[in-house]
Amino acid sequence: MTDGRPVRAITVAVCTYGEAPHLADVLASLAAQEPPAGARVEILCVDNNPVPRVTLPDSLVARVRVVREPTPGLSRARNAAVAHAQGDALAFLDDDAVAAPGWIAAMAEDLERAGAWCLGGRVLPRWPGEAPAWLHPQLRYLLSIIDLGDEIHSLRGPIFPCGANLAIRRFVFDRVGLFRPALGRQPGSLLSGEEIDLFRRVLRAGGTVAYTPRAVVHHIIPASRLTPAFLHRRAWWEGKTLALLDRIHRGWAFALGMAVARTGLAVVREPAAWVSARRAGQPPELAICRAQKVLGYWAGLFAPICEE
Repeated sequence: MTDGRPVRAITVAVCTYGEAPHLADVLASLAAQEPPAGARVEILCVDNNPVPRVTLPDSLVARVRVVREPTPGLSRARNAAVAHAQGDALAFLDDDAVAAPGWIAAMAEDLERAGAWCLGGRVLPRWPGEAPAWLHPQLRYLLSIIDLGDEIHSLRGPIFPCGANLAIRRFVFDRVGLFRPALGRQPGSLLSGEEIDLFRRVLRAGGTVAYTPRAVVHHIIPASRLTPAFLHRRAWWEGKTLALLDRIHRGWAFALGMAVARTGLAVVREPAAWVSARRAGQPPELAICRAQKVLGYWAGLFAPICEE
């Protein structure tokens, strides 16, 4: 089921927790956007700290509305944005992702053009120097780097848009519910998957999820994430996320079968891939991260799912 209605008002929400050194740049990139033709733009900043931390520079006070969600958790912060939003579509941007010129207009226009309920765009990296040579291209998604080509097209999984660059029509939350608090980033956790959970509910309801190359953001990658140790940890949490998603949507028996299948593939593939990379003088991070993902999946198979 597609929905080609034009977007008359769009709310852009930036959820933030912690120090957020790039928040002012992100909000400034939104305030500088030209609004879509015939549409209003609202900018929200959701302060997700238990103690308020967001202080806007004078240049942004008139353009950005700050709302509070004191209970930490990205899903809760996004749900707070939904509760406060006045637009008929919401766009979500990470607090370290700078919007390229035309981003808001592309989101609003291509929601209509694609007839989409949910729409994601390109997330390109802004490296702190040169891209690391050891980072295999297949691992860039662990840093929320997404480029799915030069054409608008629909997606049904397993590849979906990234939550760092995402727009959702307002009625979606009324039809399929909000972001699930059991998923998504929490302090001390790299759990994710709240967007994928929402996309799966959208598809089950007959809705559409699409990608547009025109809506571009530049994700600022800190040096602290450009280490093998971080990627190994991130891959483990990715595996745990996938297990929780499979349990929620397909049941524990299905997830157990997937755990066994993933393990069998890893036992056959990863040792050989590690040896091959070493012999070729290349970093073995792809094999290590894939193995970590399997270990994380097993952890997610037995982890509690705290629904609220």
